[in-house]
Amino acid sequence: MAIPPSTTADPVLPGHALQQYWRLAETACNIGTWRWDPETDAFACSTPAAALLGLPGTGAVTREQFLARFDPADRDAVALAIGAALAGRDATVDAMPAGPDGHVGQLRLVGSIAPVAAGQPRHVLGLLFPTPRGDAHNAPNRLLRAIVASSDDAIISKTVGGIITSWNPGAERIFGYAAEEIIGQPIAILAVPGLENEMPSILDRLRAGEKIDHYETTRIHKNGSVLHISLTVSPIYDDAGRMIGASKVARDITAARAAEVALRDAEKRLWEQHQELVHVARLSELGQMAATLGHEVNQPLTAIGNYLRAGQRLLAADDPANRPKIEEAIRRAADQALRAGEIIRRLRTLARRGESDPRPEPIAVIIEEATSLAEIEARQRGVHVQVEPDQSGQQVMADRVQIQQVLLNLIRNAVEAMDGQTQREVLVTTAVLADTVEVSVADTGPGLPAQVRDKLFQPFVTTKSSGMGIGLSICQKIIQSHDGRLWVEANPGGGTIFKFTLRLTPPT
Repeated sequence: MAIPPSTTADPVLPGHALQQYWRLAETACNIGTWRWDPETDAFACSTPAAALLGLPGTGAVTREQFLARFDPADRDAVALAIGAALAGRDATVDAMPAGPDGHVGQLRLVGSIAPVAAGQPRHVLGLLFPTPRGDAHNAPNRLLRAIVASSDDAIISKTVGGIITSWNPGAERIFGYAAEEIIGQPIAILAVPGLENEMPSILDRLRAGEKIDHYETTRIHKNGSVLHISLTVSPIYDDAGRMIGASKVARDITAARAAEVALRDAEKRLWEQHQELVHVARLSELGQMAATLGHEVNQPLTAIGNYLRAGQRLLAADDPANRPKIEEAIRRAADQALRAGEIIRRLRTLARRGESDPRPEPIAVIIEEATSLAEIEARQRGVHVQVEPDQSGQQVMADRVQIQQVLLNLIRNAVEAMDGQTQREVLVTTAVLADTVEVSVADTGPGLPAQVRDKLFQPFVTTKSSGMGIGLSICQKIIQSHDGRLWVEANPGGGTIFKFTLRLTPPT
């Protein structure tokens, strides 16, 4: 049946008797009427409808004010129902009044577009009346609306024309707009410049049956900042199966994207530090290997001299039979010259960098960066590296890269020493002494043989089958150049502890 207009607006029902009958029905059944003019956005409510919603006696309000009189958890559903009525479909929804007016219980809102002559402006007529709050038919909807209201994600609905019809508190937090200022606005207000066509294309994809799930894109905050969001969009259908709008869930992933960028930057810095440490290791090894390589170069030079002197003697004999021997001596001398040149060439391929004097550095940062590099290999070997954080905030006089090389070398040695052990743990600790900081690297390996411990820091002494035996010697020279000391102790719990000291930064 046709729904009568508001009794406080211009009546359209013919006959005063019928108007009186309707007023009696309003009073007896506690039924209110309302009317919405989309062109002016004005709502007019009858006295019973205004009383049910807690509105002033005249009941003349805007659409936003009308929606505001419903519980926040139900406003989206009411907005969708009014929009459906404007589109020419009967609409019914159950909702709770907002605030203290909730004592009247759940309300049922019914609406449909009023029949008008051609060319006349359209308007929506509706009824409003109490319905039992415990209505089992509406319980799932109320639960869903409560979830929408409490969600941290933005949950937004819009018409097929892109007009926003609902806006939950999560959307207010993410995009910065209050529901009152954005409902009724085009969804394009959130579009990043240059992506205005993305939103209509999403609707086209929904119409084509495509699923929009966790689609990552960007949107604009009210303050103009760009947000990275993950979208899940679902179509809204009427009872006839026609698509009348869309509902989307938007999750703010701006912080996650920033964290990914920061992680990539950190990994890049970590790699650069690793490369720098590798270079320092090569440079340090060069100093330790210089004597050995000098000996190797001396060997081919001595051989060259011997071969040439032999050739001289053979030439002095002036015997044609000696010619093959002379040629062989010259060939071998040439081979040794090539060998010496190759040794020198390899030396020159080790790039040199300028040395830096020790300067104030936070010991906690040095340890953190070095252990980050060592943990990559440790995890592959099933070793847990633990660092007891330095709470003193002390700074030491150090060449950061060289001290990190010492730590990296000690931790790697500890990791390799525990191959085959049941308990594989490395513990890095610090202790502040009088004017130095003592750094310890302890492992749970098998320990060091007594015959090795006394000469462990000598060049080319190693317990590893594939080791060069110069790593600890280099470490000791680095620590000594820092006016510190490097030594080894047995771990009381089993294993080995390497310790070294660094000078604290002098007070200023």
